[in-house]
Amino acid sequence: MRNRLFTLTDRAQAFAIDAVFPKRCAVCGFRGSWVCHQCLAETRLFDPPWCPRCGIPVSGRCRCSFVPDFIERLRSAGPYDGWLRESVHLVKYQGESSRADHLAALLAPVLVDLGHVDALVAVPLHRHRLRERGFNQAGHIAEALAKIAGIPVWDALSRVRDTPHQVGLSADQRAENIHGAFRFRETPSMKPARVVLVDDVFTTGATLRECAAVLEAAGVSSISALTVC
Repeated sequence: MRNRLFTLTDRAQAFAIDAVFPKRCAVCGFRGSWVCHQCLAETRLFDPPWCPRCGIPVSGRCRCSFVPDFIERLRSAGPYDGWLRESVHLVKYQGESSRADHLAALLAPVLVDLGHVDALVAVPLHRHRLRERGFNQAGHIAEALAKIAGIPVWDALSRVRDTPHQVGLSADQRAENIHGAFRFRETPSMKPARVVLVDDVFTTGATLRECAAVLEAAGVSSISALTVC
């Protein structure tokens, strides 16, 4: 009975959200879906076979050289292009948080490829940025993915420096900008061995590198990463 009540509540919430923020294609605005069939066909999601380390399909350009040493494997739902890029922008800059659930659903089958996972760790925002934006897009995606996959979210990291935006910076500038921005958050009740970092976009790997370094120093034995694109 309790499970049935939760199901009815979830459906009611989903209906209310859809009534206020109806689904529409991220590119063309077509109503009824987060991405229409035509836009989906123009920017395809990644399919195996892919590189076992960076997750880029073997038909594409391998990006293993960008994957930080602390991260064992990286997987992404697709390229930073088309409807996928626009979806991330709408969540991140236009406040369409409900669209993050769709992005999490895209990551669910990709997460399976990483094998056993004890916990998901979202890349955190600084409190100033969080107050400005109203929510952490990586955290929202991680929470939605956790619900789908049945894996807990571990609130292991805090962002202690409010760094300037990374957009427009070179790889070296990004690394310098983000250095020392994260700190391990002591959580005595939880100490998973195998974790997956969750973020929206992988560019040069600077942010994931800093996060993974903090987790490794804290004793996490296996760290992989999962990004939307």
